[in-house]
Amino acid sequence: MEGQTQYHIIYLAPAQRDLLRLKAFLMDGGVTPLRAREITKDIVVSLRILINNPHAGYRIGGKYGFSTPYRAFICGKYVAVYEVLDAEGDGGNRVEIRRIYHGREDYLNQLIEK
Repeated sequence: MEGQTQYHIIYLAPAQRDLLRLKAFLMDGGVTPLRAREITKDIVVSLRILINNPHAGYRIGGKYGFSTPYRAFICGKYVAVYEVLDAEGDGGNRVEIRRIYHGREDYLNQLIEK
């Protein structure tokens, strides 16, 4: 799409660990390794929407009444927490995926504590 700004998606180390943790948790719960890989791949694929629509997720602070630059994007049963960073210097426009949680995890308290 001509004229539309695209963003690079970058998975920070904690988000990468979250995907590995999720895959291990699923396999420990009896899910086959193939299905565990498919689930984590589905999360990554669904986050690609942020390439062209970086503000597709909701502002966490606005929804829950505290100040944070983070947004959240729902990926099925999972929540990806990310930050949109517009071009500054040579960094380019990017979306940094900070964490990936199961929707039942108390991720808000973990974010507030940081």
